[in-house]
Amino acid sequence: MLFLFKAQELHRVLQPFLLCRFKDEVERDLPKKLEVVVYHGMSSLQKKYYKAIRNKDRSVFGQHQGKSNQLTNIQLQLRKCVCHPYLFNEPRRRLWFQSEAAAQLQTR
Repeated sequence: MLFLFKAQELHRVLQPFLLCRFKDEVERDLPKKLEVVVYHGMSSLQKKYYKAIRNKDRSVFGQHQGKSNQLTNIQLQLRKCVCHPYLFNEPRRRLWFQSEAAAQLQTR
C-alpha cells in the first residue's frame, strides 16, 4: 500500500515535466518526412580498420552453418568502423596523431 502511494506521489511530482502525446492529438497535416542520403568515402583510418576486420574474419564469410552470431558480430564491427572509428579500444593519443583531421591542423 505504501508503494502504491509513493508511486502516485512520484507521478504527481513528475507530471508537469513529462510530455505525453496520443496519436489523435498529433497534427495530421504534417508534410511527409524527407530523407536525404549523402554518400561519401571513408577516411584512411576507417579503411584501415575495415580491411583489418574483414581480413581477420574472412573464414566466416561464405559459411552459413552455425556462424550467424559471428557474422552478426562482424557486421556490427564493420558498422562501428564506418560510423566512428574512434569507438575502437586503441589509445586515443595514437589515434589523434594518425587521424587526417590532426594532419590537416598541423599543416595549417
